[in-house]
Amino acid sequence: MELYFLSREDEGNYFYEKNQLTKPTARSKAYDLATLDDLSLLAKKVITKSSALRDNVNRVTDRLTSKNPQVITLSTLREMMKPLAPEGSLDEFEMEGLATVAATFYDLLARVRPEIGRLKESERRVVRKQLIVDSAVMMHGYASLMREFNDAITTKGLKKAASDWSGKLECLSSGRRYTFAQWSGDLFEKRNPLWQQIGVVKPGRDGRNLTVLNTGAARSECGRILRRLVSTSGRPQALHYLTIR
Repeated sequence: MELYFLSREDEGNYFYEKNQLTKPTARSKAYDLATLDDLSLLAKKVITKSSALRDNVNRVTDRLTSKNPQVITLSTLREMMKPLAPEGSLDEFEMEGLATVAATFYDLLARVRPEIGRLKESERRVVRKQLIVDSAVMMHGYASLMREFNDAITTKGLKKAASDWSGKLECLSSGRRYTFAQWSGDLFEKRNPLWQQIGVVKPGRDGRNLTVLNTGAARSECGRILRRLVSTSGRPQALHYLTIR
Protein backbone atom coordinates (compact mmCIF):
# COMPACT_ATOMS: atom_id res chain seq x y z
CA MET A 1 0.00 0.00 0.00
CA GLU A 2 2.83 2.36 0.85
CA LEU A 3 4.55 1.74 -2.49
CA TYR A 4 1.30 2.02 -4.45
CA PHE A 5 0.98 5.74 -3.77
CA LEU A 6 4.60 6.61 -4.49
CA SER A 7 5.81 8.21 -7.71
CA ARG A 8 8.56 6.37 -9.60
CA GLU A 9 11.14 8.82 -8.21
CA ASP A 10 9.92 8.37 -4.64
CA GLU A 11 9.77 4.61 -5.11
CA GLY A 12 13.44 4.66 -6.06
CA ASN A 13 14.35 6.68 -2.99
CA TYR A 14 12.23 4.40 -0.80
CA PHE A 15 14.10 1.38 -2.17
CA TYR A 16 17.41 3.14 -1.54
CA GLU A 17 16.56 4.03 2.06
CA LYS A 18 15.11 0.64 2.98
CA ASN A 19 17.66 -1.56 1.23
CA GLN A 20 20.87 0.44 1.01
CA LEU A 21 20.97 2.61 4.10
CA THR A 22 19.82 -0.11 6.50
CA LYS A 23 20.45 -3.51 4.96
CA PRO A 24 22.64 -3.47 1.83
CA THR A 25 21.49 -5.73 -1.00
CA ALA A 26 22.31 -4.91 -4.61
CA ARG A 27 24.00 -1.56 -4.22
CA SER A 28 24.16 -0.92 -7.96
CA LYS A 29 20.38 -1.23 -8.28
CA ALA A 30 19.81 0.96 -5.24
CA TYR A 31 22.13 3.64 -6.63
CA ASP A 32 20.44 3.40 -10.03
CA LEU A 33 17.01 4.09 -8.53
CA ALA A 34 18.09 6.73 -6.03
CA THR A 35 17.62 10.41 -6.84
CA LEU A 36 18.82 11.81 -3.49
CA ASP A 37 22.39 10.48 -3.58
CA ASP A 38 24.58 12.95 -5.48
CA LEU A 39 27.43 10.50 -6.10
CA SER A 40 24.97 8.08 -7.73
CA LEU A 41 23.56 10.88 -9.88
CA LEU A 42 27.08 11.93 -10.86
CA ALA A 43 28.04 8.37 -11.83
CA LYS A 44 24.91 8.00 -13.97
CA LYS A 45 25.60 11.32 -15.68
CA VAL A 46 29.16 10.16 -16.45
CA ILE A 47 27.72 7.09 -18.17
CA THR A 48 25.62 9.25 -20.50
CA LYS A 49 28.62 11.42 -21.39
CA SER A 50 31.22 8.66 -21.90
CA SER A 51 31.18 6.72 -25.16
CA ALA A 52 33.25 3.96 -23.50
CA LEU A 53 30.85 3.55 -20.56
CA ARG A 54 27.52 3.92 -22.33
CA ASP A 55 25.71 0.54 -22.19
CA ASN A 56 28.84 -0.83 -20.51
CA VAL A 57 27.88 -0.56 -16.81
CA ASN A 58 26.03 -3.17 -14.76
CA ARG A 59 23.33 -1.16 -12.99
CA VAL A 60 21.45 -4.15 -11.56
CA THR A 61 23.88 -6.28 -9.54
CA ASP A 62 27.22 -5.78 -7.81
CA ARG A 63 28.95 -8.69 -9.55
CA LEU A 64 30.29 -9.13 -13.05
CA THR A 65 30.04 -12.79 -14.00
CA SER A 66 32.01 -14.49 -16.75
CA LYS A 67 28.99 -14.08 -19.03
CA ASN A 68 28.71 -10.34 -18.40
CA PRO A 69 30.73 -8.30 -20.92
CA GLN A 70 30.16 -5.01 -19.09
CA VAL A 71 33.30 -3.46 -17.66
CA ILE A 72 32.12 -2.12 -14.31
CA THR A 73 29.22 -2.02 -11.85
CA LEU A 74 27.43 1.18 -10.99
CA SER A 75 28.45 0.80 -7.34
CA THR A 76 32.14 0.72 -8.31
CA LEU A 77 31.72 3.69 -10.66
CA ARG A 78 30.04 5.61 -7.84
CA GLU A 79 33.02 4.88 -5.57
CA MET A 80 35.31 6.22 -8.31
CA MET A 81 33.53 9.57 -8.03
CA LYS A 82 34.53 10.09 -4.39
CA PRO A 83 38.01 11.53 -5.12
CA LEU A 84 36.34 14.10 -7.40
CA ALA A 85 33.56 14.96 -4.96
CA PRO A 86 34.75 14.03 -1.45
CA GLU A 87 31.98 16.04 0.20
CA GLY A 88 29.34 14.07 -1.70
CA SER A 89 27.07 17.12 -2.06
CA LEU A 90 26.92 18.82 -5.46
CA ASP A 91 24.85 21.51 -7.08
CA GLU A 92 23.74 21.14 -10.69
CA PHE A 93 26.63 23.18 -12.08
CA GLU A 94 29.25 21.19 -10.14
CA MET A 95 27.71 17.89 -11.15
CA GLU A 96 27.69 18.78 -14.83
CA GLY A 97 31.32 19.90 -14.71
CA LEU A 98 32.60 16.87 -12.81
CA ALA A 99 30.67 14.50 -15.07
CA THR A 100 32.41 16.05 -18.07
CA VAL A 101 35.79 15.70 -16.35
CA ALA A 102 35.24 12.05 -15.44
CA ALA A 103 33.80 11.08 -18.84
CA THR A 104 36.60 12.86 -20.72
CA PHE A 105 39.27 11.16 -18.64
CA TYR A 106 37.69 7.72 -18.93
CA ASP A 107 37.41 8.01 -22.71
CA LEU A 108 41.04 9.17 -22.96
CA LEU A 109 42.06 6.10 -20.98
CA ALA A 110 39.86 3.81 -23.07
CA ARG A 111 41.66 4.96 -26.22
CA VAL A 112 44.93 3.79 -24.68
CA ARG A 113 43.40 0.66 -23.12
CA PRO A 114 40.43 -0.48 -25.25
CA GLU A 115 39.88 -3.28 -22.72
CA ILE A 116 38.01 -0.83 -20.47
CA GLY A 117 35.66 0.05 -23.31
CA ARG A 118 32.94 -2.12 -24.83
CA LEU A 119 33.94 -5.70 -25.64
CA LYS A 120 32.18 -8.84 -26.74
CA GLU A 121 31.54 -11.48 -24.09
CA SER A 122 34.30 -13.75 -25.41
CA GLU A 123 36.78 -10.86 -25.50
CA ARG A 124 35.91 -9.78 -21.96
CA ARG A 125 36.52 -13.31 -20.65
CA VAL A 126 40.01 -13.35 -22.15
CA VAL A 127 40.85 -9.94 -20.69
CA ARG A 128 39.65 -10.92 -17.21
CA LYS A 129 41.64 -14.12 -17.33
CA GLN A 130 44.94 -12.56 -18.37
CA LEU A 131 44.91 -8.93 -17.20
CA ILE A 132 43.88 -6.72 -14.30
CA VAL A 133 43.33 -3.68 -16.51
CA ASP A 134 39.53 -3.85 -16.17
CA SER A 135 39.41 -5.13 -12.58
CA ALA A 136 37.46 -3.28 -9.89
CA VAL A 137 40.60 -2.65 -7.85
CA MET A 138 42.34 -1.01 -10.82
CA MET A 139 39.33 1.23 -11.39
CA HIS A 140 40.19 2.85 -8.07
CA GLY A 141 43.70 3.41 -9.38
CA TYR A 142 42.23 5.17 -12.40
CA ALA A 143 40.09 7.29 -10.06
CA SER A 144 43.29 8.50 -8.41
CA LEU A 145 44.58 9.62 -11.82
CA MET A 146 41.21 11.18 -12.60
CA ARG A 147 41.59 13.47 -9.59
CA GLU A 148 44.97 14.67 -10.89
CA PHE A 149 43.44 15.20 -14.32
CA ASN A 150 40.79 17.39 -12.69
CA ASP A 151 43.53 19.39 -10.95
CA ALA A 152 45.21 19.94 -14.32
CA ILE A 153 41.97 21.26 -15.78
CA THR A 154 41.74 23.95 -13.09
CA THR A 155 45.09 25.39 -14.21
CA LYS A 156 45.19 24.59 -17.93
CA GLY A 157 41.59 24.22 -19.03
CA LEU A 158 39.88 21.11 -20.35
CA LYS A 159 41.28 21.15 -23.88
CA LYS A 160 44.94 21.60 -22.90
CA ALA A 161 44.69 19.15 -20.00
CA ALA A 162 43.10 16.52 -22.25
CA SER A 163 45.87 16.99 -24.81
CA ASP A 164 48.60 16.67 -22.18
CA TRP A 165 47.04 13.63 -20.52
CA SER A 166 46.48 11.90 -23.82
CA GLY A 167 50.27 11.71 -24.03
CA LYS A 168 50.80 10.92 -20.34
CA LEU A 169 48.50 7.90 -20.46
CA GLU A 170 50.49 6.30 -23.27
CA CYS A 171 52.78 4.83 -20.62
CA LEU A 172 49.88 2.49 -19.74
CA SER A 173 49.40 1.16 -23.26
CA SER A 174 49.77 -2.53 -24.06
CA GLY A 175 52.58 -1.67 -26.45
CA ARG A 176 54.81 -0.39 -23.63
CA ARG A 177 56.97 -3.24 -22.34
CA TYR A 178 58.05 -3.27 -18.71
CA THR A 179 60.42 -5.57 -16.83
CA PHE A 180 60.50 -6.96 -13.30
CA ALA A 181 63.30 -9.46 -12.58
CA GLN A 182 62.99 -12.13 -15.30
CA TRP A 183 59.52 -11.06 -16.34
CA SER A 184 58.79 -8.73 -19.28
CA GLY A 185 55.47 -7.65 -20.74
CA ASP A 186 52.32 -5.55 -20.45
CA LEU A 187 52.08 -3.64 -17.16
CA PHE A 188 48.59 -5.01 -16.45
CA GLU A 189 49.37 -8.70 -16.90
CA LYS A 190 48.25 -10.68 -13.84
CA ARG A 191 51.56 -12.51 -13.82
CA ASN A 192 53.53 -9.25 -13.60
CA PRO A 193 55.41 -9.85 -10.29
CA LEU A 194 54.87 -6.23 -9.32
CA TRP A 195 51.21 -6.88 -8.48
CA GLN A 196 52.04 -9.74 -6.12
CA GLN A 197 54.86 -7.73 -4.56
CA ILE A 198 52.50 -4.90 -3.53
CA GLY A 199 49.50 -7.07 -2.58
CA VAL A 200 47.16 -6.55 -5.52
CA VAL A 201 47.36 -10.15 -6.78
CA LYS A 202 47.95 -13.38 -4.88
CA PRO A 203 48.15 -17.08 -5.83
CA GLY A 204 44.86 -18.95 -5.66
CA ARG A 205 44.25 -22.01 -3.54
CA ASP A 206 45.39 -24.28 -6.35
CA GLY A 207 48.73 -22.45 -6.46
CA ARG A 208 48.43 -21.87 -10.20
CA ASN A 209 45.65 -19.37 -10.87
CA LEU A 210 46.01 -15.82 -9.59
CA THR A 211 43.40 -14.00 -7.53
CA VAL A 212 42.92 -10.23 -7.78
CA LEU A 213 42.30 -8.53 -4.44
CA ASN A 214 40.03 -5.53 -3.94
CA THR A 215 41.01 -4.39 -0.46
CA GLY A 216 41.54 -0.82 0.65
CA ALA A 217 45.29 -1.36 0.71
CA ALA A 218 45.29 -2.84 -2.81
CA ARG A 219 43.23 0.08 -4.13
CA SER A 220 45.65 2.55 -2.60
CA GLU A 221 48.63 0.74 -4.10
CA CYS A 222 47.07 0.75 -7.57
CA GLY A 223 46.66 4.50 -7.33
CA ARG A 224 50.22 4.99 -6.10
CA ILE A 225 51.72 2.88 -8.89
CA LEU A 226 49.74 4.55 -11.65
CA ARG A 227 50.48 8.06 -10.38
CA ARG A 228 54.21 7.37 -10.26
CA LEU A 229 54.23 5.82 -13.72
CA VAL A 230 52.31 8.71 -15.26
CA SER A 231 54.49 11.30 -13.51
CA THR A 232 57.62 9.72 -15.01
CA SER A 233 56.02 8.85 -18.37
CA GLY A 234 56.69 5.19 -17.66
CA ARG A 235 60.46 5.54 -17.31
CA PRO A 236 62.50 3.75 -16.18
CA GLN A 237 60.83 0.70 -17.68
CA ALA A 238 62.20 -1.62 -14.97
CA LEU A 239 59.44 -1.68 -12.36
CA HIS A 240 61.48 -2.49 -9.25
CA TYR A 241 61.63 1.17 -8.23
CA LEU A 242 57.84 1.21 -7.86
CA THR A 243 57.95 -1.19 -4.92
CA ILE A 244 59.72 1.48 -2.84
CA ARG A 245 57.06 3.40 -0.93
